[in-house]
Amino acid sequence: MTLQFIQLIARGYFDYHALVMTYFVAVWVCNIVAVSAMSIYPIRQTLVYFKQRGALV
Repeated sequence: MTLQFIQLIARGYFDYHALVMTYFVAVWVCNIVAVSAMSIYPIRQTLVYFKQRGALV
């Protein structure tokens, strides 16, 4: 949300378009971090499940 606010100020109010590439890269990095963070928990839980299941059998 901060990136969108920065883009609004830079492009909308000041008509400054030099941050377009920085904004583009930052959005991709944020999306990759978010997907990684959200996918770690299910993977970890699945590994714990299989570890416990293997110990019981």
